[in-house]
Amino acid sequence: MNLIIDNAVGVDVGGTFTDFLFLIDNKYTVRKIPTTPDDPSIGILQGLTDIQANLSRIAHGSTIATNALLEKAGARTALVVTEGFKDILEIGRQARSNIYELEPTPANLLIPSELIIEFPGKLTPDGEIRTDVNPKLYRTIIENAVINNVEALAICLLFSHTNNFFEYKFRETYERIKHEFKGDNLPYLSISSEVSPEYREVERASTTALNAYVGPIMSTYLSNLERSLQRVDSNSAPPLLNIIQSDGGAATTSQVKKLPVSTLLSGPSAGVNGALALARSVNEHKIITLDIGGTSTDIALCDNELPYRANLVIQDIPARTPVVDIHTVGAGGGSIAYLDIGGALRVGPHSVGSRPGPACYGNSRASSSPAFSVTDAHALLGRLNQDYFLADSLELDVNEAERAAEPFLNAFRDKFEFAQAVIDVTNANIERAVRVVSVQKGFNPNEFTLVPFGGAGPLHACDVAQMLNIDKILIPPSPGVLAALGALQAGQTFTVGQSVLRKMDEDNIESVLANLHKAIKIISETLSSNHVQYRAVLDLRFVGQSHEIGVTIDNANKTNPEILLAAKQEFTKKHGHLYGHSGYEVEIANIRVTGFIDPKFIPPKPIFSSRENNQIVPAISQYSEAIFDGKFQRIPIYLRTELKPDDQIIGPALVTQLDTTTLVTPDWIGQVDLEGNLILSRKKS
Repeated sequence: MNLIIDNAVGVDVGGTFTDFLFLIDNKYTVRKIPTTPDDPSIGILQGLTDIQANLSRIAHGSTIATNALLEKAGARTALVVTEGFKDILEIGRQARSNIYELEPTPANLLIPSELIIEFPGKLTPDGEIRTDVNPKLYRTIIENAVINNVEALAICLLFSHTNNFFEYKFRETYERIKHEFKGDNLPYLSISSEVSPEYREVERASTTALNAYVGPIMSTYLSNLERSLQRVDSNSAPPLLNIIQSDGGAATTSQVKKLPVSTLLSGPSAGVNGALALARSVNEHKIITLDIGGTSTDIALCDNELPYRANLVIQDIPARTPVVDIHTVGAGGGSIAYLDIGGALRVGPHSVGSRPGPACYGNSRASSSPAFSVTDAHALLGRLNQDYFLADSLELDVNEAERAAEPFLNAFRDKFEFAQAVIDVTNANIERAVRVVSVQKGFNPNEFTLVPFGGAGPLHACDVAQMLNIDKILIPPSPGVLAALGALQAGQTFTVGQSVLRKMDEDNIESVLANLHKAIKIISETLSSNHVQYRAVLDLRFVGQSHEIGVTIDNANKTNPEILLAAKQEFTKKHGHLYGHSGYEVEIANIRVTGFIDPKFIPPKPIFSSRENNQIVPAISQYSEAIFDGKFQRIPIYLRTELKPDDQIIGPALVTQLDTTTLVTPDWIGQVDLEGNLILSRKKS
């Protein structure tokens, strides 16, 4: 199935900029607008203005849920738990992130204890009703939530993954009240058997509570955005609005309103999705993605496929939702430099954001002590050029960067040494983060191609690759908006998880198969397409273990008992490889099935600028003074739009374009391929 995406736009809302990639009449157009953090939809609507086309689709990477959690700006939420489990979120797994911390920091709670309600109804582990309740109690709890100005209500009752009887009664009562009073002042409802119907009570409760916490703000945002899009052109139908989920797939707004917890890593996952698709198009299947934006660096290792995991932890809060396996550190173009209590230079995780932005943007002139950021360091070292900086949409004020550096000069010889130190510390932070997803998991970075993107990725790529002994760098045609490209080409996905909890033997194999087909049926009814492909992950373990290893089954709708038994053998082999022992009785804990519609996206071919036949090298736009190894060097500046296949760029050099600047350091050489990618490799000594 080819996804119809002509006259469409991918949107990625970052901490500093909102990126747009328009595909209109089979041609790309790039646009960057400063993010409007108070209401990101304002920046989106600004970016959509003056577009002379009726857009058919908007694919939106969203940070709404993430920011609500990070800023503790979610809804006033109440949680209903089984009697005796009031402290489930506070106690959690009793796991310390730092085992040597004698007085550990209390758990980061989204819901105060006074809003946690104990419910007397109880089930046995097998799902049988042990203690029933008065039917009026469901209504009483919901009405009391309204009286106490609760904006969201989460329901997580013990063993509801086995039998959702009590939770369904809450849903039934809620819908009845909603019909009676037309939903006035009713809280947002999040139910564990709908949000995370898998065993492990702590994670199920945390995910359900988190879904409720961000639900109202996400629902309101999407509703307002849909109304605003309708007003943009009232004479035509509004474009289809898709939101990117943490697994890299797209979802409808109605799906996301029900399950906003699925968007916590929306933007970063779209970037990895776009990077892998682009790499595959030029026969690169082993890549490390390096997404450096304004506030953070997101890194993923893709060994011929998107790396997935079934859960994530954000702000020390566990959430069980499918995500692309991304490691994030607080190192970006806006990361702030400072001296710690011992006088050592630190960079990040705090950022200047889009307001005021780096000092060299000129928005901090009224401040007596502007912050110094990584972007300011690049400006001082001559790695940014005013004539081509974001297509002249922002003024580059190096004098302001110098003023921001003044408080640090007592600790350094001069401003240039300080700026280089900021870059070095930032690169060291990024290098350590890359090692987390590669070396610490048994991968050699030298066997992978580095794919940098984001506004600052190409500025750091050569240095980071050098530190990791990576020999090849692939810089996309529009690296600053690759996450928007990933959003644009994302196919729709929907995941259903179920707990099974039984031995993986011939006596139970038909029962396991029935659970898998049940999940597939739910997905097919949700996606309503004849082109859905299914992928299943079986969480397997040896009897007596408490943690599982996932085994993937492609074309899950064609699964039979023989395939399930083969998955069991694959688990045994995988466990032996990872831990050095195997051969015990196997049991299955969970089944997760993902349905996805492959868009089979074919990007338009790049259009290269014309050039005289006898001109075999790209024209140098101008020269600039930049510092390398503590010395000024005169380096050429090339316009990315003027490059064509087989052009070579010998470092040191700068390549400028609307969405980013690429720094080719002295030890590297670049060549443009047939798809417009800039391939960097080390100079042969």
